[in-house]
Amino acid sequence: MRTSPKEASMRQFLISLLTFFTTVLFQGYSALPTKSGARQYQLDALAKRGITYRFVDPETIEFKETWSGKTWRRSLREPSEATIRGWAASRGIPILEIDPSQVDTTLYAGWCTLSTVVPLASSFSNPIVVGDLDHNGKPECYGLYNAPGTNHETRCYEMDSNGTWVLRHNYAPLQAASRLVVDADGDLLREVLFTLLGMAYDYGQPSPDSLPTVFRFEHNRYEADDPGFTGIFVGFLDGDSLTDFLYKGSEWDSSGGVTKVYVAEYNHQANNFVRVWSTDYGLGGVAGIGGFAVDDFDRDGHMEFVVSESSYGRVFVTENVGDNLYAITWQDSTPLINLYHTVGGDVDGDGKLEFFVGGDLSNGNWTIAYEADSNNHYSARFMFHIVPDGFFSPTYLVKDMDGDGHPELIILSSGYLHIFKATSDDDYRLWYFRHDNNTLSCQCYDVNNDGRPDILISRGINEIGLFTDVYRASKRVDVAEQNLPPLEPQILRSYPNPFNSATSIEYVLPQNGWVRLVIYDLLGAEVVTLVDEKKQSGRRSIQWNATNEPSGIYFCRLETHDQVTTIKLLLLR
Repeated sequence: MRTSPKEASMRQFLISLLTFFTTVLFQGYSALPTKSGARQYQLDALAKRGITYRFVDPETIEFKETWSGKTWRRSLREPSEATIRGWAASRGIPILEIDPSQVDTTLYAGWCTLSTVVPLASSFSNPIVVGDLDHNGKPECYGLYNAPGTNHETRCYEMDSNGTWVLRHNYAPLQAASRLVVDADGDLLREVLFTLLGMAYDYGQPSPDSLPTVFRFEHNRYEADDPGFTGIFVGFLDGDSLTDFLYKGSEWDSSGGVTKVYVAEYNHQANNFVRVWSTDYGLGGVAGIGGFAVDDFDRDGHMEFVVSESSYGRVFVTENVGDNLYAITWQDSTPLINLYHTVGGDVDGDGKLEFFVGGDLSNGNWTIAYEADSNNHYSARFMFHIVPDGFFSPTYLVKDMDGDGHPELIILSSGYLHIFKATSDDDYRLWYFRHDNNTLSCQCYDVNNDGRPDILISRGINEIGLFTDVYRASKRVDVAEQNLPPLEPQILRSYPNPFNSATSIEYVLPQNGWVRLVIYDLLGAEVVTLVDEKKQSGRRSIQWNATNEPSGIYFCRLETHDQVTTIKLLLLR
């Protein structure tokens, strides 16, 4: 069969794109091979590591994780970066730019050190389950075990007093990933929920001081479409005493693969969850669905859950309006695609809950912070742009990492772990950063019970298998505390510098006030005014797009009511 020039071009483009993805996941950001033979070698290596792929259509790639059965899709129909920035500018949304190649890693060295290794992991994006469920003072990890030449098994390991992880239970023949600790029937005995494809398996404790080893029930979600990075939620949504299960699935007799979001409620007589509500959000079941962030985000006494849509960038908030009744109360359209990731919490400490919605593009990971501005209405307040492609192993968490009573936003993207801390209302900065290769997901838990959450990073390497590194946190002086707040305005840096088209300028203000940030050429002529307005104190970042400017030396000048500071920029074509 002959291949048309258009098909050949598309195939070569996909090979190049997949080569990039493979290099990111398994080798870090090394130089990409340029010969077609080397590219094909990378594709072969992808399959050898247990990740298969297929082209759903010319604009969509589907990947499958063989050890968990999990699949997810990547759209190639991407908006331009200018479109995303234009959308943010039209709404007055500030963007925090993070380029890992420009981060001074010495600022974060020594806070977390490798302590132990657990021979378990979970699946892409999903954190491994960890906790002391039997109350013996020793943490357990629940997940998938795989050593070279062996079949995958679901196991439980416990850390002994010497820091060694010891096998406590083998759930064989189960081969499912751990997802949540739950109490489905409300008997105060805890259970671990495992998932494999569309099935959810519940294993519970026979007594409060035992491990959850007793199989209780299985629930079929009938995942006709790809599960993607869609999370699950088990808790209380409608205010009654029955546990709810929120997930993505389809009907048992669905031949067309119609995807919906379901709420199932625990039924004691059936000893299982029974579906009570569903919707397809008017998407026809063909678009990918991401989620879920769950809380009372507008503080009106009714629980809401946030759902994102991957193909066209829509965001939905659904609110409980009665017993087993829910209504879509708000929606928004964004320019992002692959919008699978959601998480919520009051990270900026203003008493209002934010929810964060993230999408993965070839030009980076983009995350939008939303906050309620009235009942059943929300507005985008902030954006994060992490420069490397965030396609592999994105995990979103909200945890209090420094014990100050306010949670931080944690994003693991392409092996780069970022922890963001709020500096003020609707403003954030990078608080911690590290890089690891071959990452699957991350989790935070105080493993050694010293009052400081540790970081658990799950990995998968074909020659070694699945494992999770435990990085023990030490008492850390914040970078912002190491460098006392400035007494005067400062331009901290411009990155990259030199640059060839655009650069991000980071500056800090010690107090609220009027600010002008202006670019001048070598002769002192004003090129562009980037900022000319009142700003709150704290760190800020803004991008200068110099695409239409000639190469040369420029000066960035920061002016306030009583101070002026300037740095030099070098534009090279």
